[in-house]
Amino acid sequence: MMSVSNMKEDQSQQYDDFKKVLLDKGSLHFLIHTMCTAESKVIYVSEGLVDFLGYSSKELIGQSLSILREFQDPYSDHLGSALRCGHELVTDVVNKGRDGTQHAAKVHLIPIPDSQGFVPLFAQIFDHHSSLQPHELDAAAHDISARLQAHLNGYSRITLRETRLLSRIPHCKAYVVADASLPDCPLVWCSTPFYDICGYTAAECIGRNCRFLQGADTDQMEVARLRESVQALTPVSSCLLNYRSDGSTFWNHIYMLPVLLPPRPEDPPGCEAVRRGGGAYFVATQYDVTRFVERATALLVEGGRAFERDPDMVAELQALDEMQRDINSGIRDILHEAAAAA
Repeated sequence: MMSVSNMKEDQSQQYDDFKKVLLDKGSLHFLIHTMCTAESKVIYVSEGLVDFLGYSSKELIGQSLSILREFQDPYSDHLGSALRCGHELVTDVVNKGRDGTQHAAKVHLIPIPDSQGFVPLFAQIFDHHSSLQPHELDAAAHDISARLQAHLNGYSRITLRETRLLSRIPHCKAYVVADASLPDCPLVWCSTPFYDICGYTAAECIGRNCRFLQGADTDQMEVARLRESVQALTPVSSCLLNYRSDGSTFWNHIYMLPVLLPPRPEDPPGCEAVRRGGGAYFVATQYDVTRFVERATALLVEGGRAFERDPDMVAELQALDEMQRDINSGIRDILHEAAAAA
């Protein structure tokens, strides 16, 4: 049986580890807690939050969430339901400062799943001043969740430096980063617009191969072509019928670019990265082109060659292709920069 002193040492080590992973997020107001809805325990709290509420971190670590929610049940209604089900949620809460002051806030609750898909931890990111735009709060929540998943689960070669650099890329376009040096090429980074397009949460995406977007009517010959490019580490673009979390479909224009990296000292002998002489990511930008496909289909039904009859559509698609290539190249350069500095 673990002694009290050992438990405190483990908690202290975990706190220090989280602080290193989330160092540049310290000014944000957030905390990490266990999932148990009966008495969720705070295991990490940002400096920004303790400074704002007037507590010390020692006064909050190991305490129930109820210490901050004297004015309301911390597990009531939809918040409690999201905690029980392991779901993401944005809602309103009231936090209690150390001096008893009530502080209303918008909170983004986001799960931090393990490699088996279970959710042992949650992060709660608060906006007490209404100073964050909704997309900024959303981006911060997904960034924190992705970093902690990579740290806790160890299924990614992605480094702390890389996650920090990736988090600075404007989250205005949908893109993902997959680790081709790991079994089944799992996603290790997703931008916020990617979640908006597909309707899935970070908990449902990180650590999985992106085939979960495929469905009954997805062209399997095109999927096979993409798979061959991943195995050969060559760039490829495609337009696939994908499925959102609610079952609705959309046409997804994908441009995938391999990013080759040198082996790292920590790579175990015989792993895919070592066998290849280095690791590899795939950066893939995603764009919903459903309206283009529907327009082209309508033109074909009317008769004639679609692209010849709508030059504006052709120009827009060409601009889209160029934009996707530019984004992928920019992310590739960031990953190379991080590898060179490692």
